[in-house]
Amino acid sequence: MAIVSVHSNHKPNPRWENASFRLGFARLVTRYWRHKGWHEDDILVQSAGLLSGTPGILIHGRLDIGGPLITPWRLNTNWPGSELVLVDEAGHDARDQV
Repeated sequence: MAIVSVHSNHKPNPRWENASFRLGFARLVTRYWRHKGWHEDDILVQSAGLLSGTPGILIHGRLDIGGPLITPWRLNTNWPGSELVLVDEAGHDARDQV
């Protein structure tokens, strides 16, 4: 699901045509943003070291406008044993080729 896309041939998911879905999505997202996901500022990145010994791969699309690269980069930096993979032609859409 892409919120913003830089691809000229992007076709939105048909569920966005449903007004009830759009309203529910907007309410959910704004509620989480308003409360910062119910977490202290930066606590997830700061606590990433607790995952030491647990392997993980962070995949980030270079064309992801909505999610800046700094976030997965910081998470990767603080998570020993993680790997950050950048996908050149991908954005924030799960349908992008990886």
